[in-house]
Amino acid sequence: MVNYLRKKEDYVKSHIGQAINWHFNDDGEYMLTYLKKKKYQNKEIYLICYSGNRAAKAFNLLYIYGFKNINYVKFGYDEFVENVGNEFTPVTGECSCKSN
Repeated sequence: MVNYLRKKEDYVKSHIGQAINWHFNDDGEYMLTYLKKKKYQNKEIYLICYSGNRAAKAFNLLYIYGFKNINYVKFGYDEFVENVGNEFTPVTGECSCKSN
């Protein structure tokens, strides 16, 4: 699972398929509640934001709460897209994955 910590408008324009976008203005409480409810404590999670700062904060929060299989991207989404090359096709549109 990929978690974005980006503005909704940016996520809608371009994202990795099936990635969930979180607003981190609540110190990650909504994200934490959702992931616990869906039993993601032992599943692989990747965190990405604009620069790596919010992803690092989210990583620390999840680690404190017992999530052990978490990774964060130290650079931003735009840099990821630049460096991944032709093999990556961004997805557009709303995140439907949080509705269930």
